[in-house]
Amino acid sequence: CALLGFCWGAWLVCHACSAWPDFCCAAMAHPSVHTMAMRWGEDQEELLRKVKVPQLVLSSKDEPGDWKPGGKAEEVFNKNSAGHVFKEFGSMSHGFVTRGDLKDGNTQVEVARAMEYITGFLCKHTPREIL
Repeated sequence: CALLGFCWGAWLVCHACSAWPDFCCAAMAHPSVHTMAMRWGEDQEELLRKVKVPQLVLSSKDEPGDWKPGGKAEEVFNKNSAGHVFKEFGSMSHGFVTRGDLKDGNTQVEVARAMEYITGFLCKHTPREIL
């Protein structure tokens, strides 16, 4: 099975992927893992080290550098497993995938692009018998 999380749901994705080895991959958009880890007194890097399945991370302009391509999250994920993909949507605000204004042409294009990344990633990493 695969997981998909938005905002604080990305924190749940990391916990689920670190606790249950049966997940094949996960995708997250505008992750707030850093905020939730701080809120609950967790070590974000320790949590990320436990994730052993491919992750797709789509960050907006508002996420910290650790969660953008080449950032600390990608570095930690790549030290412990393979197949991770990080993409930045530099013109989009936090929450754009789930609550972006689709009347705005640029937002509409970027949400569609994010959904294409998510669909492609999940299809690539999910066994055919599950699909």
